[in-house]
Amino acid sequence: MEVFRPRGWLRTTVFGAASFWVLVLAALFVARGVPAAAFAGALFFIAFFGGLGVFYQKSSIALTEGGIDVRGVASHKRVRYADVLRVEVTSGFIQTTYVVYSRGGFVHFTSWFGGHRRLAALVVERAGLDREA
Repeated sequence: MEVFRPRGWLRTTVFGAASFWVLVLAALFVARGVPAAAFAGALFFIAFFGGLGVFYQKSSIALTEGGIDVRGVASHKRVRYADVLRVEVTSGFIQTTYVVYSRGGFVHFTSWFGGHRRLAALVVERAGLDREA
């Protein structure tokens, strides 16, 4: 089994941003005359970056003997290689998006996953899609 996760530097950066906003919130408590909107803004960014960090920490795609095992914060989806119909790759300005279409729906991942090119190539190979070209 081979497991692919969002890049480590991305998870670290996002948790670092959440930590920064915790420090900002602490500084707001010490300061005098701070409007309530400043506290609300700091709490928003703590929740935003904290939630994003948890999402990146919990997300993974495992390639097992039988198929693709995709895990998220509160989700789990399994796709057998035999059910994979096609893999589409869309290059963008900031990221590349990969969509794996199967008989049971689709799964997707982006270039924010470490080894994304290898992941896509292994899915294509194991699903037998490379023989169609």
